[in-house]
Amino acid sequence: DYLAPQDVDLCVIYGGERVMMTKDEKKSFYKLDTPSIRVLGFQNKSFMKDWYNVRASYFAFPDDTQIRGSIKCFSALIIAMKDKNSILLASLTAQANSQPQIVAMLPQLEVKEENGGVLIPAGMHVITLPFCDDIRDINVNLKPDETDVNIEECIKIAEEVIERLNIDESIGEFNPLEYSNPAISKHYANIEAIGLEEEQVDWDDQDDDDFLPEQEMEDAFSAELTAFSDCFGGTDEILGISSTTSKRKISGNGKDGIKIRKLKPSLDDIPNFAKDGTLNKFTVVQLKEYCKNNDLDTSGKKSDLIEVITSHLCT
Repeated sequence: DYLAPQDVDLCVIYGGERVMMTKDEKKSFYKLDTPSIRVLGFQNKSFMKDWYNVRASYFAFPDDTQIRGSIKCFSALIIAMKDKNSILLASLTAQANSQPQIVAMLPQLEVKEENGGVLIPAGMHVITLPFCDDIRDINVNLKPDETDVNIEECIKIAEEVIERLNIDESIGEFNPLEYSNPAISKHYANIEAIGLEEEQVDWDDQDDDDFLPEQEMEDAFSAELTAFSDCFGGTDEILGISSTTSKRKISGNGKDGIKIRKLKPSLDDIPNFAKDGTLNKFTVVQLKEYCKNNDLDTSGKKSDLIEVITSHLCT
């Protein structure tokens, strides 16, 4: 006989007996609360400690399409919290089957650019706070041995390192928004190569990744870093310096090892690259644009375009 879903009974063995239940009742065991943020109260910002960041934070912002008037309410709350130098403590249930967490919500005001665009959005950083079970009492003596380490000398050398690594006014203020995520940039380069049927991906791990350390930077600060390492008997590994790690050379005229972004070649450089046989450094879009400007055939793959341009320049 055919067994229908409604003919199947669920049970849990409890106290040596079978307790019958429905599917909805069983699902309710894993659902502690509905997804929500429940306000518990407010605290002064000094309540937060650096070591409270036990995991990646969230970012909460209002959405009038979901709850009408939420933007006005959210904005008023953020401004009031900023004026009071306060943070919000809440209970967060991110998903229906997730465990509730105690979180601290730090307000962030909106910052606009000169042209009116949003540079920093308004919202709240949602930081998951640790429970008492997450905090370990580790008895580690971090105080240096005065007989082996001259702490005053170490402080002086550390100040020199900070002074040397400080970004001066000639370089400008550091803006993290000017640096793209290398993993995402490489992913986009792969998508572009697939979409345009390019034979090679327009990405170089050494040249296009802005976060790789520069050899010139290490050389420029090697004296201070070595002195800082020697003052407490440290090694190069403690400072993250490895003689076996290959580092790329800086491109352009960098100051004290500060990288200057290498610009991609323009269409005017195509004749020079054609002489060197390095037209593959151009994208398909650039090659097609050059062919179009010179009344050349724009059909085919990247290799076909390179052959057309090379033949054109050689005649």
